[in-house]
Amino acid sequence: MDYHLNFFFVLRDFDKFLDGLVVTLKLTILANAMGLSLGFGVALLLMSPVRVVRWTATAFVEFFRCTPALIQIV
Repeated sequence: MDYHLNFFFVLRDFDKFLDGLVVTLKLTILANAMGLSLGFGVALLLMSPVRVVRWTATAFVEFFRCTPALIQIV
């Protein structure tokens, strides 16, 4: 078999691909910043000397740790 790959459509719409790359990078940076901030806040709550706060934070962490990602998305 002789395959001939044609990437003309990629080069034709390269500016759209670059726009998509910029949006993807912005969303990645934003999601990482939000995740790190939330994770740090929950970690501080887990170290709290107040039992109710610590139990609530533990329940929050265990809920997200024990449920599948697909269920969380839905």
